[in-house]
Amino acid sequence: MSEDWREEWVLAKVTVAKRLGSGECGGGYPEAAILLCSVLSALAAERWPGRRKDKKRFVELLHRYSDRELHANQISIPLLVAYLADNGRPEEQKTVRDALMPVSDGRVLSGDDVDTTEEDLLQLCPMLGLSLVRRFSYANLLYEEIRSSYAHEYTPGPRSDSWGMGSTHADGHVSYTNRINSEQDGVDRLIYFSVCWLADIALSVEKNIRPLKPDREFSAWWLSDEILEPNLGA
Repeated sequence: MSEDWREEWVLAKVTVAKRLGSGECGGGYPEAAILLCSVLSALAAERWPGRRKDKKRFVELLHRYSDRELHANQISIPLLVAYLADNGRPEEQKTVRDALMPVSDGRVLSGDDVDTTEEDLLQLCPMLGLSLVRRFSYANLLYEEIRSSYAHEYTPGPRSDSWGMGSTHADGHVSYTNRINSEQDGVDRLIYFSVCWLADIALSVEKNIRPLKPDREFSAWWLSDEILEPNLGA
């Protein structure tokens, strides 16, 4: 049976999402993000049918089948640095920040400026451990901060934003929005996944899973059970 219907279905949803994201029909980022994340969830459920694995298969889909140049496995350094600072790990925070994010608090960052692979990060700071590092992958953060948060609360999660800071970053893939934290007298950096990036992810995943059949028995998840808890966004 031809699989053209899936390609057409995903392309139609991507087209609608982009138009919603540009403000048509009273839409905006929330509507575009919800639609595109729903597409990804549907593709993940088709690839790995079953219950009680929604997060693992969503992340696996991006990790395994999105085009490499979209960097879904990339690790968010600003969010990791913030976590280390908030959880009493100053030595690791300093090691990571000095090496990968030696910039002023006011600088507007893109993912290309600071983010890196898990391999390079663990080589720099092996005491972090794989379990912690993968929690800060784009794939996992997209699920926690956008897909799950919008589905349950119709708002981005506490570590993300629905607005890209600056015209260049707003149209790019992954960037960071600076927000003043008056309680800590500093700046929080919130991750922003552009509609363009979400659309490219959906299109690339659909293309790459076309020849594959559903796999109900798959269990070698990139995001292991150890990594799933606790939810660092809570």
